[in-house]
Amino acid sequence: LTLSLENHLNLSTDYARYLVKETADILLEKDIRDITLGLDEMLMNAMEHGNLGITYEEKNAALAEQNGLSKLYKIRLAEPLRAARRVSVEFQFNAVYFEWLITDEGDGFDWKAIPNPLEESRILSSCGRGIFLSRLIFDEMEYLGKGNSVRIRKYLKKPDAATADTATPSPA
Repeated sequence: LTLSLENHLNLSTDYARYLVKETADILLEKDIRDITLGLDEMLMNAMEHGNLGITYEEKNAALAEQNGLSKLYKIRLAEPLRAARRVSVEFQFNAVYFEWLITDEGDGFDWKAIPNPLEESRILSSCGRGIFLSRLIFDEMEYLGKGNSVRIRKYLKKPDAATADTATPSPA
């Protein structure tokens, strides 16, 4: 499945729910909720920071004022080049895992320099938690190229150390 999504930030949760529909018969309800949350975070990042080019600092400043984030979204969506950008999502699955490749048309970012949201200076910040949360939800998360593309995977059954040990024959 490949989708091209417009920057409708208010629809990111609906987009995420649609992307998880294919897993509904296979995964537990809790996993479906978690994956939906993780996909929503990644889609919002792609639209907000990628396609609309909103920086961490700009978002924090906008959050400090009443309706500031909505105003910032409107300003960026009024810019024709930014508004025309799309988020591409490629979904595939097999007997081992589900995989989503989410790509925005932004400039990318230095994903190696993502600050830890659990640091004392950032613990109360409402920015920067989406990637951290998604890393907890998905089994694999890998940024590609310039940072405008992320591959995330959820395994159907995680490899188990005990199972791996019992699968190896012991010497006689």
